Amino acid sequence: MKNPIKIKNQIKTTEQKPKKYNSWISFWRAQTKSKRTVCAVNGCYNKDLVGAHVINVHGKPAKNGYIAPLCNSCNGKINDTFIVDRSLLVKIGDRDYVK
Repeated sequence: MKNPIKIKNQIKTTEQKPKKYNSWISFWRAQTKSKRTVCAVNGCYNKDLVGAHVINVHGKPAKNGYIAPLCNSCNGKINDTFIVDRSLLVKIGDRDYVK
């Protein structure tokens, strides 16, 4: 991993929907042009990806956080922290949500 960052899941984001996309993983794929098929969490190889809302545990957080390709299992762990490669995070802003 070239550029590790510690993240954790944001809570209460289930109702947030992306503009122009049917899911957050579709949004993430469009932004990154990635065909990634496994979870971004270091050491996890699950393939049931979702676009997870995450925050940076250390440093200055983004206003609305990031979308990362996590598996359903890692996405459901709200109290855990994870290591991912920073290049897999897509910053999201107010313009990316359906209001």
